[in-house]
Amino acid sequence: STLLASSAASDVYKRQKEACIAIENGAVSLHDMSQGGVYAALWDMAEASGTGLLVDFRAIAVRQEIIEICEIFDINPYELNSCGSLLITSSDSERIIKALAEEGIDACVIGKVTDGNDKIINNLDEVRFLDKPVQDEIYRLQEMQSETTAE
Repeated sequence: STLLASSAASDVYKRQKEACIAIENGAVSLHDMSQGGVYAALWDMAEASGTGLLVDFRAIAVRQEIIEICEIFDINPYELNSCGSLLITSSDSERIIKALAEEGIDACVIGKVTDGNDKIINNLDEVRFLDKPVQDEIYRLQEMQSETTAE
């Protein structure tokens, strides 16, 4: 199966519509990218299905303004709540991408499901294993802010 990521939907109705479109077009599984961001969602999906993953880091879409804000606050955008985005597995990713695009929803292939347990992230020549999810970056930011305020 291929692994797709869809764009963030701004409200509950759009997220439900997005999920329904994916299911109607052959999705095998869906997982929302909420707490812990895309890295936590990838981990959760692989653990729940007892599979591994091979992910192309460069294919994971992150809006430029998110990257810039994360740089200012020194937080990892891939470990930040990505509420409204979906991970989708499917054997016919092009069909799902086309159906979502017809409704104005961006989606792309970011990798594939593999046998075994390895959760691998490729970034050009760099290969790394996905770590077990940590606390969502937003909570780390809040803790840092509380410590600064307390001083």
